[in-house]
Amino acid sequence: GARATPGGRARESARRARHRLPVSLLDSRPDLILATTRADVIAAARSHIATDHLSLSVAGSLVDPTVT
Repeated sequence: GARATPGGRARESARRARHRLPVSLLDSRPDLILATTRADVIAAARSHIATDHLSLSVAGSLVDPTVT
């Protein structure tokens, strides 16, 4: 991943410092991500995404699944 390179580690350190996050976050982050539930994601989406201002774009061909 991006944190496996020296540059990635430096970016992560700068981000932690900028946001005043603890150094331990680097090691605990994977566990925090894996502990995130579907309900957590839905709650975050509902609180941060304004669906009345949402647009959806589709690129490519749309295929009718009923046509064989």
